[in-house]
Amino acid sequence: MSNENEENITLSARLEWQALRAHYETVRDLDMKLLFKDDLGRKTDFTLKHEGIEFDYSKNKITSQTLELLFNFARAQGLEERREQLFSGANLNVSEHRPALHSALRGSCSPKLDIDDSNIKNYVDRSLEKIESFTKEFHAKKRFTDIVHIGIGGSDFGPHLVCEALKHLSVRGVKVHFLSNIDPDHFADTMEGLTPKKTLFIIASKSFSTQETRQNAKSARSWLAAKIKEKDIAGHFCAVTSNKGAAIEFGVKPESIFDMADWVGGRFSLWSAAGLPIALYLGFDNFKALLEGAHSADLHFQNSPLERNIPVIMGLIGLWYRNFWNYNAHCILPYSSRLCLLTTYIQQLDMESNGKSVNIFAQPVNYATAPIVFGGTGTNAQHTFFQLLHQGRDVIPADFIALRQAVMPLGNHHEKLISHVVGQTKALMEGRTNKEEPHKHFAGNRPTNTVWLDSLTPHSLGLLLAFYEHKIFVQGTLWQINSFDQYGVELGKDLARLALSKIKNS
Repeated sequence: MSNENEENITLSARLEWQALRAHYETVRDLDMKLLFKDDLGRKTDFTLKHEGIEFDYSKNKITSQTLELLFNFARAQGLEERREQLFSGANLNVSEHRPALHSALRGSCSPKLDIDDSNIKNYVDRSLEKIESFTKEFHAKKRFTDIVHIGIGGSDFGPHLVCEALKHLSVRGVKVHFLSNIDPDHFADTMEGLTPKKTLFIIASKSFSTQETRQNAKSARSWLAAKIKEKDIAGHFCAVTSNKGAAIEFGVKPESIFDMADWVGGRFSLWSAAGLPIALYLGFDNFKALLEGAHSADLHFQNSPLERNIPVIMGLIGLWYRNFWNYNAHCILPYSSRLCLLTTYIQQLDMESNGKSVNIFAQPVNYATAPIVFGGTGTNAQHTFFQLLHQGRDVIPADFIALRQAVMPLGNHHEKLISHVVGQTKALMEGRTNKEEPHKHFAGNRPTNTVWLDSLTPHSLGLLLAFYEHKIFVQGTLWQINSFDQYGVELGKDLARLALSKIKNS
């Protein structure tokens, strides 16, 4: 599992880590309010912009020296070299001996890159051409009014998030539904009101063996068989998988099978043919714009110096809190109902990627890795767990994500929504002293980032999601862990299969 070309050096042994530890001791009592008071240009100096996205990280327990030390550590850990390896197709997924080339799906790789004697650019071009052709035929024939996407985990979260976020751009006469949970009630609720003759099913499973997806697909086939002729059933299915044989055996026509390459991890798969429901629901041009937004984020991450690099700074600030301040949670707060699924998406992206206790050298780590990620949609979240954010014993850094322009303007709703973003981040930082009534005392000095999108478009959403992808990669690199496997999900599955056998025989 180890890579002989890398150094297995304990983080605490690095001089750069020790410098950060010493620096922490000098700033552990700093007051963010005073940082703003002493530096009137702090907001400008600690804000980065890229194509309609603004990242304001001024409300953090950091100084210019903090950042300099973090950049030194990142360079010592080989972040710049590792970044180059990511895009060049190196086998960064060391446990499974393969690259992590999801960025290639949005055009961010060399046109000369070959994997297993196959040119990656040609593969991606063919995949996009097939998605485009299928999408155009789908809209031209108008045979189906409803799409049911059957998948779970990464095969579900990404496409579901994008379709929900951009539903104002959906093609007229097309509805999309997402079936993931094996719970029979979820199946019943998803299928309620659908017309079999007008329903297309997409089975998204890289292995085509995921229990939940297989069971839901079988039940969908039975649901169709009760209403339409057997010979017509195959025309209601398509599949996204790397196991073409299993899809054909299930009854999917070969021409309706879309390949998912081994070098695409599930939680990064929305950019692949797993994004087919996005193209069908929103139109191929919008799917392509989503890819272009992510490609722009890739270029920014690849080419910007660390000091001006949004995902790099996102990742470094997170590491600063996790490993030096010992903050064990991170809160994601989209102030847009259209981004209501963003927290779930980032939960998987972060905790499944970096929730590891073994490094790339197959040795246990003795430092914290991924934080607990949770959150909710503003302003609803303010009436659930914000009490803890403001006055709880735990300090929890938070990302506020907001739109400058409402998707569907209505009176002064949006102005009031945005006032909460400004007010809450200010309150978390400044707090309020009340010695006479301690229950009304707010300690403040609680860090936040604010991510502003000029508007919610396929391009801006692609940018946002890719930035968070790269943030996670940055942290995984610095922690020397493999961000691209997920063996932690396997044991429970194995024991569930044993339990099912006992339940059947009882």
